[in-house]
Amino acid sequence: MTRPVLLTLLISIGISLSSPTAARADRAKKLKAAFVYNFMKFVDWPDELASANTPLRLCFVGRDRNTGLEQLAGKTVRGRLIRTEKVSSVGRVKACHVLVVSRGVLESQYLKAAKQGNVLTVSDVVGFTKRGGVIELFQDRGRYRFKISMDATHAAHLHLRSQLLKLAEIVD
Repeated sequence: MTRPVLLTLLISIGISLSSPTAARADRAKKLKAAFVYNFMKFVDWPDELASANTPLRLCFVGRDRNTGLEQLAGKTVRGRLIRTEKVSSVGRVKACHVLVVSRGVLESQYLKAAKQGNVLTVSDVVGFTKRGGVIELFQDRGRYRFKISMDATHAAHLHLRSQLLKLAEIVD
């Protein structure tokens, strides 16, 4: 995907969040899911996790039953099928390729487990990248943007493609 196409896509999903509360929450979930899906397109996992025959495991942790991420189950990224799973124990994290951490979760234990398993971690928790997460979603003037921690990326042995890095706010 070319940079202009990626930029247009990310800008288009970063629409203003100015509707009533319930609709806004639903839209926010869909936007986060869209961001996560697009992030997955620009991540290269270590060779042992990159087999085209192995599904990409998209895991999420949090109290919310409907995260919006479930809609990604069955889609593909670069020919790999996505499987979604709600994680209820830290021990399951190492089996994930991507872990989305919701607000209200004590993320430190999940981040520690994720670092041992080459897991792309994503959250909209304020300060997530400062605490060891790879990608932190945040709102800026009604639009979603994201930060990437290069230290956390390297610690997880992930390679993020330049098209994604150019659109991010890089920290550390």
